[in-house]
Amino acid sequence: TAFLVGGCFKKTQTYSQQGAATQCTLMAMTVFAIGLPTIYANILRQGEEWEHMVQVSRWSSIFLLFTYCAYLYFQLGTHRSLFESPEEDEDEEDPPDLSPCTAAMLLGCVTVVTTYSTDFLIGALKGTVESLDISKEFVGIILLPIIGNAAEHYTAITVA
Repeated sequence: TAFLVGGCFKKTQTYSQQGAATQCTLMAMTVFAIGLPTIYANILRQGEEWEHMVQVSRWSSIFLLFTYCAYLYFQLGTHRSLFESPEEDEDEEDPPDLSPCTAAMLLGCVTVVTTYSTDFLIGALKGTVESLDISKEFVGIILLPIIGNAAEHYTAITVA
């Protein structure tokens, strides 16, 4: 939503690399702080371990709240300049390649094609999983990311 709202008011948005790196680090820490207790709680389903994981989860939440407050102080107080966009001279901008109407129609068409392609892929994978006796977890964790990034892999090999 930040990109959408920012795009409504500014034609071009700029972001600080250091600020984005800080936010990505905080996001990764949050995923680990929330994910690890959840994973352990699902693996260790004993009553004693369950209570321990609930306590770990609560302390993780308190830690995340403290970290968020420290981050706000860092962003709004001590290191404000890291999160401000640099003032640059407004040069003449290149005209867009597509009109908004054409871009919206193209986006709609590509969305429909992607939907049908995804349905076709899922149907093909169901038959493959059943005939080759491959686990669904292997397909979801290993095969789908490889298939999903096939275009990027092909481009990387071609460019190399």
